[in-house]
Amino acid sequence: MYFKCIAWLSILFGFSVSDFIPSPDGIYFLSTEVLNWTAAREACINADLELASVLLNQEHNAIEKFLLEHIKKEEDIWSGYWLAGIRHHSGSFYWDNTGIKVGLGGLPPRDYHVKLWLLGEPNNVSGMEHCLELKWDGIFSGWNDISCSKRRRYICQSTREGGLREKDSEDYSYLAFPNALNQQVNCGCH
Repeated sequence: MYFKCIAWLSILFGFSVSDFIPSPDGIYFLSTEVLNWTAAREACINADLELASVLLNQEHNAIEKFLLEHIKKEEDIWSGYWLAGIRHHSGSFYWDNTGIKVGLGGLPPRDYHVKLWLLGEPNNVSGMEHCLELKWDGIFSGWNDISCSKRRRYICQSTREGGLREKDSEDYSYLAFPNALNQQVNCGCH
């Protein structure tokens, strides 16, 4: 049954079984390859998905449970999984697929805070940490800002209703340049 489900999803979403591992509910898809952030974003889009964003603690818990069930803990505990969060020119992190500021969740007026930054994060080391990864040690997980050029596995999700982004809708070249604004002050993480 499990393999039939994977095969069906592969046909439905147009990707090979080796590219993604689907969650049982069909919402999340874990990559089996490592890419930089922009390539991971494109891989999700090419599969009619989007990089995962976390607007509710329940979504974070679902991703964590999915990782635990599939024992996808990175061999190197310093590695993580790309999510849709990016640091904009202002220094604040936003979910690329929704335009919502990272840390704000729930339904409008979005006054519900999802505080999942790891201790001391985001810290924008060398002014070059513009992308958000989910770090997971098999027990605990949290967000870390890191250089977008690093290669990571990534988590895609089914496209959210009302998502703001379309394929190739924005120029991401600024992610490769230093941004001295340290978002830690206005991230809602303290």
